[in-house]
Amino acid sequence: MHRLIIPLASLMLVFFISSGNAVAQTAQSPMKVIENAYNELLSVLNDPAYQGKEAEARRQEKLKELANRIFDFRKVSLLALGRNARKFKKDEFDQFATLFAKLLQNTYISRIDTYKDAKVSFDKERILTPKKALIETTVTYQGKKIPITYRLYKNGNEWKGYDVLVEGISLIKNYRTQFNELLKKDTPAEVIKMVQAKLDEQA
Repeated sequence: MHRLIIPLASLMLVFFISSGNAVAQTAQSPMKVIENAYNELLSVLNDPAYQGKEAEARRQEKLKELANRIFDFRKVSLLALGRNARKFKKDEFDQFATLFAKLLQNTYISRIDTYKDAKVSFDKERILTPKKALIETTVTYQGKKIPITYRLYKNGNEWKGYDVLVEGISLIKNYRTQFNELLKKDTPAEVIKMVQAKLDEQA
C-alpha cells in the first residue's frame, strides 16, 4: 500500500488564510467575496473570545464553518481525483469527500496562527465566463511576496472557491498527481483508509 502525502507548505496554508466567508453573495463580486473572507478570518483570529486553550475547540469549529461557506469541498475532492473519480462507487466517493475535506481543514487550522500576520493585497479580478472567475492576490509574509490566484465558480447566486494557485502551482493538480499514483495500484477503499489514517494522526 502506498502512503498518502499531504503537503504542509505555504501552498496549503495560504489557501485557507484568505478563504472564509460567503454570506449573502447575490450582489457580491468574486473579489468582494475573497476580501470579506479574509477580513472575517482576521476578525476571528484576533477576537479575545476565541483565544486560549479553553476556546480552542470553539475557534476550530468557527474556522471550519468559515471555510465551508466559501469552498466547495465536494468539488475540490472530485477535481483532485480527476478521471479516477469514476473508480469510486457513490458511497465511496461520499466517504472520501467527507474525510478529505476534514483533512484539509484540520491541516490548515493547526498552522493558521503562523500566518495571521501576513499581509494580503487584492490585485485583480478576472471574469472568465458568467460562471467562472479568477482573483489574483499577493501575500507578503516575512518579507517574501507570494502570488496567490483563486479559482471560483458560480453556484446559483454564490461564488464558490474550488482551486488555488500559489506561485503558479495548482492545489488541485498537486493532489491529482498524488491520487493518480496511488490509484494505479491501490483501490478506492485503500485510498479512503489512507485519508482516514492521516486524520487519525491529527487526532
